[in-house]
Parts: sequence; C-alpha cells; structure tokens
Amino acid sequence: MGNLIKCPMCDKDISPNAISCPHCGEPMKLQQEKEVQVIENPTSYNLILESTSQAIKAIKLIREVTNLGLKEAKDITDKMPCTFMFNLDIAKANSIVSRFKDIGAVVTILGDNNTFVKPTYVAKDNLIKCSNCKSVNCNKISGLSKAGSVGLWGIFSVGKLNKTWECKSCGYRW
Repeated sequence: MGNLIKCPMCDKDISPNAISCPHCGEPMKLQQEKEVQVIENPTSYNLILESTSQAIKAIKLIREVTNLGLKEAKDITDKMPCTFMFNLDIAKANSIVSRFKDIGAVVTILGDNNTFVKPTYVAKDNLIKCSNCKSVNCNKISGLSKAGSVGLWGIFSVGKLNKTWECKSCGYRW
C-alpha cells in the first residue's frame, strides 16, 4: 500500500502502473503501440509536409487528398514538418508528392521501416471516459430525460435518476 499514488481527478489511491483510474476513468499516461519489426523493403509509406511557399494552395490540396476539414489542414501547414498521410503504397505516394511539388511544397516519403512509435491516445483535461469500456463516446443524461423516465416508469426509473453520464457504446450509466 505504500507505493500507491493519488488520482488527480478523484483523489483516490491507485497503482502507479495504471493506465487510467479505475474509479473515474482519468487517463494516467499514454498508451503506446509496440514497435513494428523492421522490414527490408517497406510496403507502406508515410508523407511528411516539410515546407511550402503557398500555404493556401497547400491547405486546399491537403483537404482534397486527405478529406480533412479546414482546421485540421491548416494545423498541418502551421506545424511543419508534419506527417499527414499514413500507410500509402509507393505509386499513390509518388503521385501525391508530384502534386505538392507543382504548387511549390516540399513533401518527403518515409517508408514504414523508419516508423516511430506514436501515441494511440491523447489525454485531454476535460475528457469524460466510460469506466466500463474506456470509450469517450459518452453523453450527459439530461434532466428532461430523467423527468420523462419518471413520468413513464415511475418508481422503477430510480436507477436513472442518480446517474449523470451514459456511454453510447456499452450503455453503462454512472
């Protein structure tokens, strides 16, 4: 019991090796994927936007190629160098690189034998997470929903009245 730490969210004792708090679901540290074994001939490639002289044209091309929104495409151009496409075959990667070269952008191709470990989960301060299935697909149970439940089911709806959140993935309420 001497090596337990306090959860920053609920102040309960938890293991220092815990990925998330078992009581409130607060993430403790990033989970990381295991490194992929190095392959001699890469089978998939990633594209990295190094620099561009025409940011607006680069944003338009990023949106066209990746189907991202305006904000995400702008974030890519603001945070150069940035990897913006993953797991492409060499023919598609070369065609996309040539399109970027036409507008004056520098894009490099990185084979999957040079991949890095990237976080699979990014912790946010205001993240609500289901303690049952660890999903972030959660909604707050509204007062109108609680009142409708009482009107329809009466005393049998008491289980919903004292709950605040509901997971849309597994249906768990807490």
